[in-house]
Amino acid sequence: MPSISRLARTSIVVASVIASFACSNKEHPSSPLAPAPASIAAQTSTTITATVGSVVSPAPAVRVLSASGEPVPNVSVSFTVGEKSGTVGNPTVATDANGVATAAEWVLGSVAGADTLTASVTGVASPVVFTATAAAAPASALVALSSPSGPFAVATSVTPKPSVRVTDAYGNAISGASVAFSVQSGGGSAVGGSVTSDANGIASVGGWTLGTHSGTQTLRASLGSSATQDFNVTVVAGPPAQMLLVAGANQYGRVGTVLPLSPAVQVLDKYSNAVVGGSVTFVPVGASGSLSKSSTTTNGQGLATMAAWTLGAAEGVDSVYVSAAPGLWLPVYARVVPISQFNITLRYLTPATPTQQAAFQRAADRWRDIVIGDLKDVTMSLPANACGVNEPPLNETVDDLLIYVGLDSIDGPGNVLGAASPCYTRNSNGLPIIGFMHFDTADVAQLEANNQLDDVIRHEMGHVLGIGSLWQSFGLLTGAGTSDPFFTGTSARQGFSAIGGSAYVGNTVPVENVGGAGTAGSHWRESVLNSELMTGYISPPGTRMPLSLVTIGSLEDLGYTITPWGYDVFTFGVDLRSSVEAPARPLFELPPARVPIAIDDNGGIAAEARLSIRALRSGRRVDLARNAPRQLESVKSR
Repeated sequence: MPSISRLARTSIVVASVIASFACSNKEHPSSPLAPAPASIAAQTSTTITATVGSVVSPAPAVRVLSASGEPVPNVSVSFTVGEKSGTVGNPTVATDANGVATAAEWVLGSVAGADTLTASVTGVASPVVFTATAAAAPASALVALSSPSGPFAVATSVTPKPSVRVTDAYGNAISGASVAFSVQSGGGSAVGGSVTSDANGIASVGGWTLGTHSGTQTLRASLGSSATQDFNVTVVAGPPAQMLLVAGANQYGRVGTVLPLSPAVQVLDKYSNAVVGGSVTFVPVGASGSLSKSSTTTNGQGLATMAAWTLGAAEGVDSVYVSAAPGLWLPVYARVVPISQFNITLRYLTPATPTQQAAFQRAADRWRDIVIGDLKDVTMSLPANACGVNEPPLNETVDDLLIYVGLDSIDGPGNVLGAASPCYTRNSNGLPIIGFMHFDTADVAQLEANNQLDDVIRHEMGHVLGIGSLWQSFGLLTGAGTSDPFFTGTSARQGFSAIGGSAYVGNTVPVENVGGAGTAGSHWRESVLNSELMTGYISPPGTRMPLSLVTIGSLEDLGYTITPWGYDVFTFGVDLRSSVEAPARPLFELPPARVPIAIDDNGGIAAEARLSIRALRSGRRVDLARNAPRQLESVKSR
């Protein structure tokens, strides 16, 4: 190997030392062999305009210089964001060969206004500060400020007026934005529907007047198609202005008893909204009995139910004044019947279920709320089948009326229902002592299923009392067998007038002229009085069959002592069935097999039956009801 010259060896050593020094200088820039950083200067503009949340471009950059003005490479520069919550991608960046350090992705914060980024180098006294003015992003949101919730009364103005702040996606207020206010539900109106947001981004509706319906009403603020803000308020009824009687009208009860159904009223404002939580008072007038509680408050539907009403001690009309506000009161009437002295004894000749027996007893009780006068007891002594209905011998004193009840098979459903009639009457006044009611069990089963049994039993019991069955013997029927038979009793005619029958242009009271034996001549005319209890047809299921003042009057014409206050409300013309309803079903009753036998006061058969007996009375009690106060269904503020 050739030897190396001294000069060459020296050159190698020098090169090695230089290389070693250069390597050492990379790790220690402050090495005496590299210039020390003495200043830092901006390489890009220090004043920046951008949008909140955006990346600043161009990225801020600085140059680090030595005291002699030379660039200093590989110096660590710290980039620190200000208080607006911005970020940089790397807080420390080393200068390049030209002494330049560039901030890594400065993202501005979400708050509009000035933000800063400070570039500093350790040992250099004066850092470089970049100031970015962050403008708000485009308007994109609405924030409710004043948000009234109520409750407010209908048709009033909402206070405070609803207002919103217009903001960008970061919540910065936007001025000069157009906001539209519009009513979404409940009616009403908005004043100043289009508003421009002010310097603080606030837009307020000029006014919001609520609609006339209670519930929730909504006003909407809209920022074009970008955003909406709804204001929902609870709206309640205004002051009480109307009162409706919704339950318990036109009832009657016996003296000293609690009225069967407690009357209830609904309280409304003038726009027919239910007044909730309103006070309602109930005051009996005069001797109209007593209430278990004198006041209550309306429920969520504006309803107030009267407490238990114990009727007064006198026959007639009791009344309670119901008040919901000054000037808003409604009288509620209840008719009072006396305790009846007229007894009806039911005697079953065939088995009857408890349900059926209860229906017969309800019918007897119903007629006892009409016929109240006692009749003279008669001691009867009769052989078996004396009435012709297979009844046993009778040896007892009859207190007013004994009715034999039989239920057996006749001819199946929908054909002959049966028959009902008195079979023995008092010779002194012509009124029944003993009668019978005979029903086909197949029809009874069908009537029970249709909830019609009570009406039919009441109807047939009316015949036993003499309605239809004794009209001719009392001389109260004119035109029998003609096309226009009519009832001539004074009280029945007064009752017919009381229900509005004065509008009828024919002979009053019209009696049935069709239907054959058992129907014609013994019932009210179906085409005129339709659903009345004593027509010869049973109304469709669910249709009322009222016991009207016409029928009550006819009992007074027969000579019974009646109370006029036990009637069912029936209005001529109003209670007629609509032509679209199902037709009434004929009752198909068999006519009486024989004329009732007259019995004298001692229980013996009268030598001569008195076939024409008319009750002579100084005053007609049925006429009292003509002048009775009529129940109002509703009232308004006076």
